[in-house]
Amino acid sequence: MTEREKIAHLLRRFAFGGTYPEMLRYEKLGFKATADKLFDLGTDPENPEIFRFFFKKGEDAEPNTYRLRCWWFYKCATTSSPLRERMTLFWHDHFAVSDNKIEDGLSMVAYLQELRKNPLGRFEDILREVVTQPAFLKELDVQIMKKGSPNENFARELLELYTLGEGNYTETDIKEVARAITGWSFIETFYSQEATNNVKLRQMQKTKTPFTAFSIIPAFHDRSSKTVLGKKGDFDGIDVLKLLAHHPKTAMFITKKLWEHFAYINPEATIIDRLSQVYLNSDTSIASVMKAMIAMSEFWSTKALGTRVKSPFDLIFGLERALYLGRTLQQKLGPAQSYDSPVDQPIIDLTGGIAYHMSNMGLDALYPDSVAGWDWGHGWISSNTMMKRIRYDGVNNWYEKEKNKYWPTPGMMGLVEVMRGHMQKPVEEFTKEFLSYFDAKLSPEPTAVITEHFKKFGHSQPRADNDFGWMLQVALKALVAAPEFHFH
Repeated sequence: MTEREKIAHLLRRFAFGGTYPEMLRYEKLGFKATADKLFDLGTDPENPEIFRFFFKKGEDAEPNTYRLRCWWFYKCATTSSPLRERMTLFWHDHFAVSDNKIEDGLSMVAYLQELRKNPLGRFEDILREVVTQPAFLKELDVQIMKKGSPNENFARELLELYTLGEGNYTETDIKEVARAITGWSFIETFYSQEATNNVKLRQMQKTKTPFTAFSIIPAFHDRSSKTVLGKKGDFDGIDVLKLLAHHPKTAMFITKKLWEHFAYINPEATIIDRLSQVYLNSDTSIASVMKAMIAMSEFWSTKALGTRVKSPFDLIFGLERALYLGRTLQQKLGPAQSYDSPVDQPIIDLTGGIAYHMSNMGLDALYPDSVAGWDWGHGWISSNTMMKRIRYDGVNNWYEKEKNKYWPTPGMMGLVEVMRGHMQKPVEEFTKEFLSYFDAKLSPEPTAVITEHFKKFGHSQPRADNDFGWMLQVALKALVAAPEFHFH
C-alpha cells in the first residue's frame, strides 16, 4: 500500500472516511503524523454548549434527547478530532442505554458526556464512570440495591455484556457480585424542583449542580466477605469493577470487540492474544490497544480492506463531511454566545434531519435496539434500509436563491469548486477525480454509468454553478446507489 492508501484506510476506520476534505488535512502530515493527530483528542471545545440546544426563543427550554442528539451530531459534523466521536459511538453501543427506557434527556446528557470525555482512556476508568451513571442504572432497572435482596440480573449483565463475556463466570460469581454492589443508588435533582425549565437550567448552570448523581448508601451495603472469580475479600462495587476490568477474560472480550468494530469480524486467536497482552500490560489502556491494532499487518490485509459495511453513522457523516456540512453549521452558529442563547432553528433542522435519516437506516442514536446494542456489519442491510441508504445524498446541498431557483449551498460549492479544477481532463479522468473526492472505489459497471452521465451532460462545458452542481448531484445519486459505496 502507498502511504496515501494507508492514510485513507486509517481514516475510514478511525474517522469518517478518506474523503477530499479529510485527505486535504491529513495527507500533508504523512501517515505517522496522521495517526498521532487522530489519537491526540485534545480538549473538546465547549462551543456550542449543550444548553444552547435546549433553550428556545420565546419558549420554555426543552432538555430532551432529541435536542441532545442534535448537539452531538453538530459535534460530529464539525469536529477536528473524529476519533473521539467514533469511539463515543463504540462505547454507546457497548454500554447501550436508550432513552426509550430512561425518558430523561438530562440523564442522557450526563451519560453521553461521560462517553465522550476520555474514550481512549483506561477501560477500568471508563467502566467505573459509565456503569455508575444514573442513566445506565435506570437502563438495567436499578433504583436502589439493598443487602438481603441483591440485584442478580444487574450482576449477570455486568459480567456477560460489559466485561467477561458469556460463559466466563459462574452462578456463584453472579450472586457474589450482586452482594458487592449493594448500596448503589442515584439521585435526580432536576425534576424535583418546581420551576420552569428555563429557571431550573439557569440555576443548575449557576450553581454547577449536576442533573443526576450516583450515590452509595452504606446502610444498604452487604459488608460480609465475598468470593468473586476466585478472589476473596470484603469487596464493594467499585472493587469488583476494578477486578473485572483487569481480568484476562475481559481483556479478550474488549479487544475482540474493538478489533471486530474497527478491522474485521472473527479475528484469528493470535490477534486477540496479542491485543489482550497489550491491554493488560498497559493498565487497560484503550489507546494502547488501538495503536497496537494499526501496527499489525492484519489491519492492512485484504480481510480488512473494504470489507466492512458502513454503519449509517459512517455513511452519513462520511458524505456530510465531504460536502462541508460542518462549514455550513459553523457559519449558522456564528460567534460564541452565552450558554442560554438558543441556536438558530436551521441548526436544529439540519442536525435533526441527519438524525431522522440515520434512524431510517437502522441506527437510532441514543435509542439502541437493546442492552446489547445494534447488530453491526450486514445487520445494517435489509430491503428497507438499503432503499433509505441509496436515496441519501445530503441534507443541505441546495438553497432557494430566488423563487423556484435553487443554487448550491456553501457546502456543495466545495465539491463544485474542486471539480471545476478538473473540467479540462478527459471524461474518464474527471470521473476518477469525482470518485476520489468521495473515497469511492467502484467496479467497472457503476463507474461507466457515472462516466456516461458526465459525457452526456458535457462535463467540460462552461456553465453556471447551479447547472454544474446539478450535474454533480445526479452523479452523487448514482454513486450512492452503487453497492461498493456501502463498504469501507
